[in-house]
Amino acid sequence: MGDMAEWQIENMTVLDDDPLGRALAVEDARRERARARRRARPPESVVQKQILAYLTREGVFHWRQNVGGFQDRTGRWVSFGVLGLADIIGIQPETGRFLAIEVKRCDGRQTERQRRFQARVESAGGLYILARSVEDVKKKIHSRDTL
Repeated sequence: MGDMAEWQIENMTVLDDDPLGRALAVEDARRERARARRRARPPESVVQKQILAYLTREGVFHWRQNVGGFQDRTGRWVSFGVLGLADIIGIQPETGRFLAIEVKRCDGRQTERQRRFQARVESAGGLYILARSVEDVKKKIHSRDTL
């Protein structure tokens, strides 16, 4: 019970007659706990760097794939990549299969386009990994189930 919001809940003598004040204090404490949990998890960019370093150490042919767009000097919109494309693209070492790795935080969700891309990769015989940690990639890239 180290944070201020939880202390307020425990020591609510002033708010005992104020249900709205108590509800607000409870909500503040809930939000503070959620913020603390998010801070404890590594951001997606950190997980992605760990995965890229692992693939490099393992000698897996791979690259980081960006998707997006920009306006050139003439004002024309230029887009690149395929919408829904995974963050990391490569070749599975043992099989030569197409490899797509989508990196998400523990609480991250795929977009509809990412789910469609996953379905297309898998239906074509490729390996798609939804990775929330480098351990997810380690388990699946050399798994007998995926060879």
